[in-house]
Amino acid sequence: MLQLSWVPIFETGIVIEKEDAPVILKEIKLVKEWIEKNIKNIDIKIDIQKRINYILENLPKVFEKENIKLYVG
Repeated sequence: MLQLSWVPIFETGIVIEKEDAPVILKEIKLVKEWIEKNIKNIDIKIDIQKRINYILENLPKVFEKENIKLYVG
């Protein structure tokens, strides 16, 4: 399938740091592509896409300051 390593552990919680962001963003983009191709319900698709776009836009901004650690879970 998508062979994600980061996204599955978000459910249980994890601390991420700046150096993790590029791989995480790549995985989230893979999820976004999968949703666009596989989710048929338009309302659900739009809702998920809004959330994903928010993450893709804002995650890089979080790490603009030095020594930031972000808990996701």
